Amino acid sequence: MKREPITAAMAGAIAEINEHGGELVRHETGCWSYPGCPLAIDGIPRWFIGERTVAALHERGLLQFTEHRDARPIRARAIPMAALTEGRTA
Repeated sequence: MKREPITAAMAGAIAEINEHGGELVRHETGCWSYPGCPLAIDGIPRWFIGERTVAALHERGLLQFTEHRDARPIRARAIPMAALTEGRTA
């Protein structure tokens, strides 16, 4: 089955994730950010991606879920940027 192409926004998200250690955590609000991301005054991370973006990255092999709670993914690891630029996705 042919995978959909990676968009510029997806590549940017993977770059940001890898720049901050390569991991994502799911927040209570449903958004995902890297561990230790500073929070805005309303408690939302200053940098985050939504569940649909996480799902799209996972479907394309760019994220692997590494931890689940109540049958929902809560932690993920991104592929290294070198693999993305070389086209070596899962």
